[in-house]
Amino acid sequence: NVLDISSYGFSGDDIEKIYRVFISDNPALFYVSRTCKYLYSKDDGIVSDILLMYTDGEVTDKYNDECKLVKTADRKIIADKIDRLEKSVNRILKDIPEELTAVEKEKLIHDYIVANTEYNKSDISLYENNDTVPHIFDAYGALCEREAVCEGYAKAFQLLCYEAGILCVQVEGSGSSTEHMWNMVLLDQWYHVDVTWDDGSENNLPYYAYFNIPDDICFRDHRVTDTVHNFVPECNGEKFSYYNYYCARITSSNKPPENYKQVADAIAHGKLDYVIIYSNSIDVTDDYLKEHFLDTESCFMRYVNKKGYNISLRWEYVAMGDYYYIPLE
Repeated sequence: NVLDISSYGFSGDDIEKIYRVFISDNPALFYVSRTCKYLYSKDDGIVSDILLMYTDGEVTDKYNDECKLVKTADRKIIADKIDRLEKSVNRILKDIPEELTAVEKEKLIHDYIVANTEYNKSDISLYENNDTVPHIFDAYGALCEREAVCEGYAKAFQLLCYEAGILCVQVEGSGSSTEHMWNMVLLDQWYHVDVTWDDGSENNLPYYAYFNIPDDICFRDHRVTDTVHNFVPECNGEKFSYYNYYCARITSSNKPPENYKQVADAIAHGKLDYVIIYSNSIDVTDDYLKEHFLDTESCFMRYVNKKGYNISLRWEYVAMGDYYYIPLE
């Protein structure tokens, strides 16, 4: 539990910043307390030792004033949980083909968490003064117990992205004036991703309003906490935003949709289960959808037939905000 760092010359302020970044960058360490204790010289303030505290989900290590352990988390429980999380991560990644692009892997990770994790709606303020933070705040809760709050969603997403070779960071801030955590990923550029806010959509449909969005869209309802603002890069990416990469975009009620060929290609290669249309707040009529997607002579179906794809759509759709979903037969 004790790390000798006397040779580095760190102050207490240095340690608190370093430790915070260390915990933020290592979501697999769910069993390490988000706070630590340290010993320092009263003469020059240099820290000599860090006292790590481990948690088993119910008990967290505790030191007395003489820095002796007086309460100890169960190491056997911790080891079992580490093993369970590793097996869960390996099982999830096994279903992600290596040949996929980074954004395609990212989407599968996003979709897995949304489909398999339930948002915990308990009052998180009840845990603010607890020595032990429950697993709903970490990756173990999201991936093994399948229940989490936003912090658990973000850490699970970060962990799976790391293991899939995608650089991903946590972002602390607020969403609609409530404390919140989400992620940023680095593809061609940085993008915001909020898996929590993409969960809980109607009809259990996939929802991607917060998948790979830039600053100007994210900051309409998200704010970054000032204390971590300097750790957050600018997000100006557009190429891999969901509505650019996967959606057929309707920019005018009088024009055919953009990007429909890319959507058809993605469906044909098993990467989408719906035709997802982004309307950009333009009213879309039944006649428009029939003319451009559902009718056999629509631009979408003509392209499908020309390419020889085995794609057929149901004559139905679900509207959800600016998105329209047409399921496959």
